[in-house]
Amino acid sequence: MTRWLGLATGLLLPGQAWADMGNIGDGFIYTLVAIGLLGLLAWTLVPWLVYRSLRGRGTALRVLVAVLVWTMPAWALLGAGAFAAFEQRPRAPEVVERSTAPQTLLDLEFPAGSRLEYAHDGSYGRRLVGAWAQTERDFSGLKILGLRLASTASESRLQVQLSRAQLIDGWLCGTEEQVGLQFIQSSYGLSHCILAGQAVGEVHWPAGTRVRFDGQAWALVASTVTGLDAAQRCERPIVIGTGRYIQVMAQVDLEGRQVTATAGVHCK
Repeated sequence: MTRWLGLATGLLLPGQAWADMGNIGDGFIYTLVAIGLLGLLAWTLVPWLVYRSLRGRGTALRVLVAVLVWTMPAWALLGAGAFAAFEQRPRAPEVVERSTAPQTLLDLEFPAGSRLEYAHDGSYGRRLVGAWAQTERDFSGLKILGLRLASTASESRLQVQLSRAQLIDGWLCGTEEQVGLQFIQSSYGLSHCILAGQAVGEVHWPAGTRVRFDGQAWALVASTVTGLDAAQRCERPIVIGTGRYIQVMAQVDLEGRQVTATAGVHCK
């Protein structure tokens, strides 16, 4: 009974209601509930007055108009939520094929004439997320033609277009696809790339091998299959220990010394 009295008197005597219930947190919650119920009751009077003002009209019309008026706050909240979701929706990037002025991305300047890519940030603005030049640029010890942020919310992951095959963390990454970089400690390191072909230790990884850093080791997927005949003859196999593979998934430790084949297709 004390709690229900506190609920009923919460709006008029909130301090007394809190004291009666013996718990300030509970009293505050009950006061908010009381305010909400009284507000709902007060708003219910509005559609009732609208219903009464339409006296002489059809009952169905009066009820429909009253219901619409009563649900207006709900429709307003739904509309506001839908508008907010619309503004935050993913949008296609805006591409400028040839810039008219120099632009800077991650402290790297791209001259006029560079290709630029902008992403909308959901607040009627845009942010430069990608830039590609026609000549080499120096970035984090690499020769690149362009770079792109992997996410508009962070600069910790990038995709860069190398101007030529280059060693990154011991791996000879090619130019077939963009190279993934991630910020580790104080510099950018390799996240993933497609190798141009190289020998690491006693293993020769053919061109097209995919390498990815999984946080503890390097994961590689390699294949020498260029056609059915080549697969049947097992030309240029990938040799790991005593295994000879035409396709293999492997792990290499961070020092590049220990190579473990996790799955593969053996030469026959």
